[in-house]
Amino acid sequence: MIEKHLLFAVLAFESELLDLAQLTAACRAWATDKSKPLADLLIERGWITADARGFVEMQLERKLAKHQHDPRVTLNAVTRGDVCDAIKEIDDPDIQQSLSSWPSSGPILLEAIGETLLDTELPKSRYTWLSEVGRGGRGRVWLARDNALSREVALKELIPGSATNEAARRLIKEAQITGQLQHPNIVPVYEVNCGGRPFYTMKLVKGETLSQAVQRHHAQCRAGQEDPKTMPEFLRIFLSICDALAYAHSRGIMHRDLKPRNIVLGEYGEAIVLDWGLARQLGTAEEASPPIVLTEDGHTEATIAGQTLGTPGYMAPEQAPGRIDLLDHRTDIYGLGAILFEILTGHAPHEHRSRLAREDSRAPHAPPTSELLQSTDEPHVISSIAILLHHIVAGKTPQVRELDPSIPEELDAICVKAMAKTRDERYQSAKDLKAALLEFQVHKESIDFIATISDRLDRAKQSKQYEDFQRTLYGFEEALRQWPASTEARLGIEHTQAAFAQLSLERGDYDLGLKQLSTNVDAHSELLTKLTLARTEREGRVRLMKVLKVAAGGLVAAVMLLLVAATKFQLDFREAQLIRDIAVLEAKELRVIATTAHADYLVADKAKNTAEELRAAADKKKEEAMKVAADSIIAKLKAEKAVFFAMKEAADADEKFSYLLGLLEAHRFVLEDRYPDAVKKLMQLKRDYPDRCKAEWDQLWKKVAPPP
Repeated sequence: MIEKHLLFAVLAFESELLDLAQLTAACRAWATDKSKPLADLLIERGWITADARGFVEMQLERKLAKHQHDPRVTLNAVTRGDVCDAIKEIDDPDIQQSLSSWPSSGPILLEAIGETLLDTELPKSRYTWLSEVGRGGRGRVWLARDNALSREVALKELIPGSATNEAARRLIKEAQITGQLQHPNIVPVYEVNCGGRPFYTMKLVKGETLSQAVQRHHAQCRAGQEDPKTMPEFLRIFLSICDALAYAHSRGIMHRDLKPRNIVLGEYGEAIVLDWGLARQLGTAEEASPPIVLTEDGHTEATIAGQTLGTPGYMAPEQAPGRIDLLDHRTDIYGLGAILFEILTGHAPHEHRSRLAREDSRAPHAPPTSELLQSTDEPHVISSIAILLHHIVAGKTPQVRELDPSIPEELDAICVKAMAKTRDERYQSAKDLKAALLEFQVHKESIDFIATISDRLDRAKQSKQYEDFQRTLYGFEEALRQWPASTEARLGIEHTQAAFAQLSLERGDYDLGLKQLSTNVDAHSELLTKLTLARTEREGRVRLMKVLKVAAGGLVAAVMLLLVAATKFQLDFREAQLIRDIAVLEAKELRVIATTAHADYLVADKAKNTAEELRAAADKKKEEAMKVAADSIIAKLKAEKAVFFAMKEAADADEKFSYLLGLLEAHRFVLEDRYPDAVKKLMQLKRDYPDRCKAEWDQLWKKVAPPP
């Protein structure tokens, strides 16, 4: 479209990428060859870069979105008078056709736009009307240029052909009330024209409505692209709206039509409350605030009891049936709660009941729902609205956590109280509502900390380390210290303690698990029972093991003592056997000697007999024989002596063996603790072998002898 190319050039000029001469030259050159985009021509000439082109295209899309994607309306809205005049000088039929709807650079008479309300002529206006930017049931808002001050303003007038004298007075009343509410978050009114065709001008707030911003945010959340900074910014905006309403209430004014679509967010973070057309004076203002004064032109007929005004999706229960006598500043508190509800959930409080009515009221140039309530010829619309109004009056108060359980309970409670059915149950002022939200923000640090600690609890359950559970528990306790009323922190402590105790149960650390649990927490009762039973069972097993251990220890000691005694006895016995074997060998040796001596004796005896037999025959050898005889006798004596000594040594060996056996038996009696028997045996040995009872006997006697 021609308009989009021209719009690109105008926005490049507004962004100071082109000067007016370059803008005009580019448009003239492009007019001779429209086969390629005007942006390409600017790049070819080196007047803008590719990056600059991307920036301008982004600006272009934003501007189009603000004007229903209509390039002609958008071009009208953003083009200055000097730019208009420069482009109009280009001799090109297509461009001239695109510019045919543009206003001239001179002032436009109001009477030239539409029909006049009264049969009086209007003086020439100081305003140049550029494009229509909004429309309601009976009014419309124009983007206009204040030629006297060379600035853009918003101009609100009645729709020609549908206005009445009462509607004109209402418009003037709206202008006078809004103009006297001088607050940073209430749109400033510049001028009101009461005569002829009434209108008033106000500050042009460039930006999107709170409703649009909220819907975009929740769409991003659903797409997984949530910006964590957005919700805190919405809450900041809401606090500024509370300030605006607190100020209006102090001036004795209630809004009566609070909703996100009536809040405009400026380009620099400001939030402006618009559309005070249904504003109502409460009667008296606070003593420190001047009252709102209306001129004769602004006095309107009183609202008739039973007449419902407002937007159904955001209405208070007393507003829905038209109970004028019950309306006061607390009706606006309900509206503030409804705005907060939509900020948190992305839905109006009664959206599920008002969908049909909203769809019917979205037809092009259809009157707002508030006017459908007053007059309509469509029974099905009345029926759907009637159902909605009945639900507002008789149904339960909507809760944000029913739509999104992740919303903190404290915010849910704030919404519920602000939208309570009866006025006395609500916050009694906008300041009270603001204070409650500020208190929540103080708690927000604790809430964010709890979210972090909850992640740490999940990691502790996976790691199954006592240290991780302990750190998690400390975290929840710190969060509870920061905010003692925090249900999430308390539940976090209980869940962490339960998980800690469950791990202790699995690992058999029953005492550690019992230390984590509380008898006052119902969720801990089952684990308490399991841990107590497990500990009792373990203690029973421990006691049994102790008894068995003691018994086994005694038995082992006895067995070891017996083994030691048996080993000692066996060693002593082997020693005695060795001694006996030595004695036997010595005895055998002595017996051999004795046998040899006996044999010698027998030889000698035989020699004696031989000698005696030969003595008679050997008289001559008598002397020799005698000598031989003497020698024989001597040999015999020696043999007898040897036999005697051999016999004596054998007896001595037997005696030594008997003594040693007795000594070994006494030693055994000592090992068996039979001390009387040991004493008796030692005394017997002393008596039988007095010469042998020396060192060994004395040592054993010292062990068993009774004290003197």
